[in-house]
Amino acid sequence: MRAILVGVGAALGIYCLNLFPGALAFLLGLGAATVTGFVGAGFSPETFMQNLQVSEILQKVLPAGTELPRTLGMIPAPRPRNVQEVQRNLRSAGLENCSLIVGLDFTKSNTDQGYATYNGRSLHSLEWANEGKLNPYQEVLHIIGDTLANLDDDGLIPAYYFGDKTTRDFAVKALGEKPAHGFDELNAQYVKAIGGAKLDGPTSFGPLIREACKIVHEANYEFHVLLIITDGAVNDRNNDTLNAIVEAAAQYPLAIIAVGVGDGPWGEMTKFDDELPERRFDNFTFVNYESIKRKFDGSEVIFAEEALRETPAQYKFCRANGLLGGRPVATFARGKGRGGH
Repeated sequence: MRAILVGVGAALGIYCLNLFPGALAFLLGLGAATVTGFVGAGFSPETFMQNLQVSEILQKVLPAGTELPRTLGMIPAPRPRNVQEVQRNLRSAGLENCSLIVGLDFTKSNTDQGYATYNGRSLHSLEWANEGKLNPYQEVLHIIGDTLANLDDDGLIPAYYFGDKTTRDFAVKALGEKPAHGFDELNAQYVKAIGGAKLDGPTSFGPLIREACKIVHEANYEFHVLLIITDGAVNDRNNDTLNAIVEAAAQYPLAIIAVGVGDGPWGEMTKFDDELPERRFDNFTFVNYESIKRKFDGSEVIFAEEALRETPAQYKFCRANGLLGGRPVATFARGKGRGGH
């Protein structure tokens, strides 16, 4: 880093002394910085690109209106090009393994929360199949399930739904008779369940989160990701969802990812992500599926990266703080929402 700074100093000196015209002076200085950095520190592409982030300092000291070459801007990490790169990035960031649990929102609001995003079509509509497409719930299941597949030792996915006429806000129901193995089996369970369900409400994640805690308990406290796909605001009573996140889930090696599909609103989701009271660790991530699709031209790979961006840090916290294989206080039975099958 010191060698790079010497080179940058040379760049500024050439520029300020007006030894050459502005653009040429800067390029010569940049060359000096590059060569000095390579010779003085040994060439590492990753380190060198990070060192070039000193462009923020350059921008402050150069005359107003001076435009730096794009290569000197704050250089973000390159976006992954396929699911294999997302998987490698997750492992490189420290995520060694995880198991997936799925929760699906079967509340009635799904029938009209696609007004802006899906031309008024129900978010659970199976008519997409006639067009060779998946509905948004199926899309998210496919993307996240595919991404985490090689991080899960047994490949089994326990899945549940909530908010229909039988579960409402006090229970959950298993999607199939047994955990699914892979997306195709999970999708078949979903199609069968949604075809016979009577959507109702209200919305609460509490029973689902406590069910996930029981699964982690029974799996000897292995790290799990609970994927919740939902159409909008939680409106449960007695802050049951909040209490489940803070008091129950944070005692377990469990990362919760809530993916919003449809029009929203998303106020409660962002609150759970950013504004919850003190808890053992930040165990809740909210991702707006529709927003990411619009921003990145429908890229499934970038959505997977965004949805799982906090998971390695959550895993490392659980490992470093004794939650993996540990025996935390079993709080999953607290509150009114026990999961049922």
